[in-house]
Amino acid sequence: MKKTDIEKMNEQVKNILPPIFLTLFEENIGLFARRNISISTNENVLLNNESIGTINEIINGLAMDLNNPNKTYNGYELKIKGVTIYFLINVKKVEKIIPEFDNLEFSKNYENNNIMFISLDELNKTTQEIPTYYYYKDLLFNLTKNKYVPHIEKNINEVITVTTETDIKDKNLPKIKRSDKLIKFYGFPKDTICKITCKTNRMNDTDLYCNYRIVI
Repeated sequence: MKKTDIEKMNEQVKNILPPIFLTLFEENIGLFARRNISISTNENVLLNNESIGTINEIINGLAMDLNNPNKTYNGYELKIKGVTIYFLINVKKVEKIIPEFDNLEFSKNYENNNIMFISLDELNKTTQEIPTYYYYKDLLFNLTKNKYVPHIEKNINEVITVTTETDIKDKNLPKIKRSDKLIKFYGFPKDTICKITCKTNRMNDTDLYCNYRIVI
């Protein structure tokens, strides 16, 4: 018997959920920790208001009963301490969850670090621009662990040169897109001024070279 899309999704989500949850919730360096959202791995994960185990149990493959997807939008809604994560076959039915998402401009400007839509189908150029949309393969690993991925932070209360200070005030800076995978990982909103430092240019926690960019 040929498997339905829902049955295929059930199998796929069960396989990818542990590594994705590690990327999202790993202490100090997970996606939510990078966003300064504190969530213990002992927190329960709710599906249809019923616990399917703790974050830690899911990471270690010790939990998960994912047999009840929402047929309205072909996906799962997982709730964890104020954070909501949707796994969808694709993002075409997100307007069933948030009706305003049928407006492209609204969805492109909807910035909420406590909600994620994870698509099992690859995102196209348009949907990549939407801050809350993620392709599942981009969450199977934590890109900030890679030694070649630069260190990035918001420019807060630091000594900077007069030239840079003027540039920051006038927003006359190199630009980086909100859809950039690193910016999206940290959840930086538009107009955020970021300090970017190559990890290979850091010695004893001292910046040897850095630059500033503004998120567009």
